[in-house]
Amino acid sequence: MSSIADCINEYRNKFEEDWICNISWSENPDGDLPIHIAKIMEYSAFCFRILSISMLSGEYVNDKQSVRRELNEFMRLINDHEYISEGTNYEKLLSENFNSLDRSIIKCLELYSYLICVYENKYEGESISSFFISHEDIYTSSMIGQLKYFAEFVQPICKIEYNLSYQDSLISDLFYMSKSLSGTNDIPDDIKTILIDKVSFLLFKLQHVKDNKTIVYYDSIRIEIRNEDFNSEKLEELKNKFNHLFNEDELNNFISNNFSSLEYRLNNDSGNISVSDMITLTKCYQKLSGREDKIQKVIDLFQTTPVGTSRYDIYSYNVLKNYFYNSLFSEELKGDSIELEDFFNDYHYILSIQRETDIKNFHPHLKALEYIKRRISEVIDSEDFSSYDNLFNQFAQVLRIFKNSIDWCSRRAFYAFQLSYNDSLITYDSGISVFYPSSFSRPLRYDKLREQLSEFERDYDIFCAQKELITERINISQIKSDVENAKKMIVETKKDSVKILGAFTTVVTFLFGSIDVFAKTKDFKETLLASLGLGMVLYLFCTIIYYFVATEEDYDQRPVRSHLIFWSMVLALLIIVIFFFNLK
Repeated sequence: MSSIADCINEYRNKFEEDWICNISWSENPDGDLPIHIAKIMEYSAFCFRILSISMLSGEYVNDKQSVRRELNEFMRLINDHEYISEGTNYEKLLSENFNSLDRSIIKCLELYSYLICVYENKYEGESISSFFISHEDIYTSSMIGQLKYFAEFVQPICKIEYNLSYQDSLISDLFYMSKSLSGTNDIPDDIKTILIDKVSFLLFKLQHVKDNKTIVYYDSIRIEIRNEDFNSEKLEELKNKFNHLFNEDELNNFISNNFSSLEYRLNNDSGNISVSDMITLTKCYQKLSGREDKIQKVIDLFQTTPVGTSRYDIYSYNVLKNYFYNSLFSEELKGDSIELEDFFNDYHYILSIQRETDIKNFHPHLKALEYIKRRISEVIDSEDFSSYDNLFNQFAQVLRIFKNSIDWCSRRAFYAFQLSYNDSLITYDSGISVFYPSSFSRPLRYDKLREQLSEFERDYDIFCAQKELITERINISQIKSDVENAKKMIVETKKDSVKILGAFTTVVTFLFGSIDVFAKTKDFKETLLASLGLGMVLYLFCTIIYYFVATEEDYDQRPVRSHLIFWSMVLALLIIVIFFFNLK
């Protein structure tokens, strides 16, 4: 049972059936009427407080079904009323006020139901497009008592935090809302403080993301929006943690003064390391670079943390799991040491985590595109195109995933990380706990992301053109190679022809020369020496032909043969010389 049941019970107690008709008016109805109107106003203040605390504390997160059931029950209870159309003027006037109360409550209940749908769309994947359309057409300014502040401040502020991503107009809207809150005096002080703090915290985070200061005009006065202090120490802690992560000077200062003690606790007292400490440690390790093993240690510790049972806590755990592994992946890609095969293995592991957790964070795809783009540039510079097709196909695939992930994150106003429900509560001195689902994560700038997407799409078009040029270049190189091979074959054919012709000429000459020698010699010894001498001369002739047609490549590829032929030629010359002297 949620606290909304208290509203229902109080409503039934105060406004019994036909309560206006059952009023016993005194002789002075002018004095009675304010008393009964005060009763209506008193209940509107009670209902405002209960509904506001319920929404601000995120009661629906852990007990959504009960909250939704009681919202519907409350609406049915009010819609069953029949308002009097006849009676005294006092009764009619009181009935009009009561009708205004009911219409105001109905609008608040519908706004509450709508916020639950926003929550479901963000964390449970439910489609908000089929959500009901409010049939209550009462203007916020016409709502009775404090209930109008629920519609004007409470629900819009909570909805903004769920949909918190950078929009320039949102800074001005929150600033005007803060000024309106400050000038409103009939909101309970504790609720007012909480609302101003929440607006200021969201404004602080958006201001950090903005490229430059924001100037607005309020009551014709030019005002520069500045960050303000908060009324909760724990909210100040969230602000400090935000600065440690996203303000360069604050991060450097934290590393110099506080990092060593936090790391000591990680190594020696890990049981007292909170999830927010793990996030801070990871950011510090990324800043220091080369600490992949330390980030892995944080991941190992995170995986030992218990997971809540609510769908919100399960979703938060999955978001954090992706955040830590994405941080490790980004760190691994910082240098040029990671090989292409290792990159693809790590990237596909990230994809498996996204499928397992159903979280389609864009960040790892952004880093993957940056890495592949660098590798493609290196391939082009080196003119070794063997891996270009694979890199090009991977770039196209990752680009498509990156585009889809931006759309997925944008629809949900995705936070890079978020804490569990209990870790996202800020408790004030009044005892009211306030739910900060965005914790100390930074709002994302989807306009910048889409600019990066457009840049990668331009890179893709350039790579497509380069791919065609590279293909043509490879084809031209292949044609040149074929021409060179054809030339070599022609040269080889010519050489072989010369060699064959030389060998044929030698054989023919030797045969005809031998016949002439045999005819003129007188004994066998003289015939043998003459034939041997003629053979050596012809061998020398063949050898000289070989050396004339041989190329440097022949010498390099067949050094043994070249040396053998050379020394054979020397030997042939020596035999010819010996033969010459023997003839003498």
